[in-house]
Amino acid sequence: MGVVARARSAVLWTLIQGWWTADLQYGERVEYCRSRGLATAMRILVGLCSCALALMPVIVQIGVVPGAPAPLTNVVGPTVGVVVGLAWAFRWWFGPMPGRVESTAFVVSSELAIVAVSWSDTDPMAGALGLATLALIAMYAAFLHSQRVLLVQVAIAAVGIATFVPPIATQFGWGLAAVKAMILLIVTIALPVVTQVLVWTMGGDAISADLDPLTGVLNRRGFLNRAAARLARAEPGEEIVAVLVDIDHFKDVNDQQGHAAGDRVLEHVARQIQRSVGPEAVVGRVGGEEFAVVDVRTGAAAEWLGDTVRAAIAQRGDHVPVTASVGVFRMPVAAIGHTGALAVESLVARADEAMYRAKRSGRDVTVVAAGGRHRLPEHAPARTA
Repeated sequence: MGVVARARSAVLWTLIQGWWTADLQYGERVEYCRSRGLATAMRILVGLCSCALALMPVIVQIGVVPGAPAPLTNVVGPTVGVVVGLAWAFRWWFGPMPGRVESTAFVVSSELAIVAVSWSDTDPMAGALGLATLALIAMYAAFLHSQRVLLVQVAIAAVGIATFVPPIATQFGWGLAAVKAMILLIVTIALPVVTQVLVWTMGGDAISADLDPLTGVLNRRGFLNRAAARLARAEPGEEIVAVLVDIDHFKDVNDQQGHAAGDRVLEHVARQIQRSVGPEAVVGRVGGEEFAVVDVRTGAAAEWLGDTVRAAIAQRGDHVPVTASVGVFRMPVAAIGHTGALAVESLVARADEAMYRAKRSGRDVTVVAAGGRHRLPEHAPARTA
């Protein structure tokens, strides 16, 4: 094996290892669909697919030419397919997005029902063709579920395909049986696995594109997108808190001690902000020495978030002493009136105004502003010096 071939093999193996050990979370992918307004469309589409799978054996049975042999050997398999398909169709149409366990049950039960219907066909070629519909469920699992759920789907498909090889080989020869098996393996196993690997890879690239390379927190674009999603999940009785942090005398650090020292300060500030806020908070670097936080809080937790962040930043580390001026803007979720990146920009702009009041108050100060009587404007207020 040449050097180039070995290098390509190493890259491929690294990719496969990375995909298999990646933490693919069903909840995160469903939340992504919700934040993009795709959840309803997905429920309708998956319900339609389930309904179509349920109707297929019925159509086959009622569409038989008079006098022709029955296409299905028994009613057990088709009955299972109809019941499972219609049950899931109604579940998808009239219920919320299922949780991880229920969604896994959907994948497994639907695949077993498809195999049962396919086994009931008197013609092994037609039954094998029916197995191709496993690809619908397989692609669903590939997009939303973890590698383990996809592996269960792969096992069911592989067993189903293997059971059709002997009867097809007996009736039509091993060549045709091998070709049919390869087609089914590609459609129901290889394609879904490759799809999940590609989605995982592109997702990793998208996440990297939203991160600030120095501090590891979100950049401005990533911050606005994630904060908008956080805002969309907030309940009407909660408060949205926007925090704007500006490092005091940061230019002096760069001028007097060099940019390497400035970089260490930025890394320290980002690290301390992340440690001081909850895991649900969205943290981003939105300017040279400016960081922003958006979170959902209530009561005293909202009131003291800015001071918590400022105190964490002031803790000494292996860097020059650093303080920050912090502006906080609080607003009831019900008073915001609109969501999306524009709402986030409006909230951060209000926090920015509070931060400038903190600067004018002597720095290393937190200023809290609150809104609620009037809705946010549809555009961010202009920044004032």
